[in-house]
Amino acid sequence: MTTIQIHPEVADLHSKILALRDELARTVAFHDELRHTAIPYLEAVYQQALGPAHLVALHAQVDAQRAKRLVELAMQAVNHGHPAPALGGLTAQVEQKLATWREHIAAMADGVQQATRALSKTLSVTDTGELKRLYRDLAKRLHPDANPDQDDRARQQWHQVQEAYRDGDLKRLRVLAEAVAADQPLPSGPSALDALRSRHQRLQDSILAISAASVALEQRPPLSIRRELADPTWIAAHITEFQAQESSWREAATRWQAKLDALYPTPDPIWN
Repeated sequence: MTTIQIHPEVADLHSKILALRDELARTVAFHDELRHTAIPYLEAVYQQALGPAHLVALHAQVDAQRAKRLVELAMQAVNHGHPAPALGGLTAQVEQKLATWREHIAAMADGVQQATRALSKTLSVTDTGELKRLYRDLAKRLHPDANPDQDDRARQQWHQVQEAYRDGDLKRLRVLAEAVAADQPLPSGPSALDALRSRHQRLQDSILAISAASVALEQRPPLSIRRELADPTWIAAHITEFQAQESSWREAATRWQAKLDALYPTPDPIWN
């Protein structure tokens, strides 16, 4: 009976690769939790807490800029010795210029509403724990760096897993977990040594790259201000700041409107 001799490094690489696959799964799960759970949640918290005050300040800013621009356009004609143009025509011109601002404000208002809906649908602690556990397990089974020889079906499953995790769809993730086949065995024998070494290096590189990406995410808002978002004093200070901005813009709008009224003392039909 012939005994097959296996290179001593093969068994060691098998063990290291299995450990790295576990570490990669944890690293991917943490990074994707930041991207798909923590960041959207913190953005929703910000929008719900500060969005309304910010929106009011923006509306005041647009009103002030509108009145200022109307005065500037009217004065251009007056300074050249011409009568002030019809207010209706100037208004149409200014409103066209402000369209982008109004779209931005509308998008922000929609974001505030979405934030309220998103925060009302947050998973329970138990379900969140299960979601994370399932995702780590599926990442170990399906992530391309841990399974470089996966077929099209496995790649499609990984895409579906990422979508389900991003959407917080626990039911779908449970179904996907049941559908995923068991891990394929690692290659054996002396001929597999180079392949194992290469896989080992790829896993290490992937873990380092994803870890670096997670660090970068944590250094930018909203993750970099997560403590502040949990501080009522910080929230109140920023609301006060937006309120001060609103007051300043309202005062500016009043001044420019007074100048506009002086240029057009007779009510224009557009205001009727």
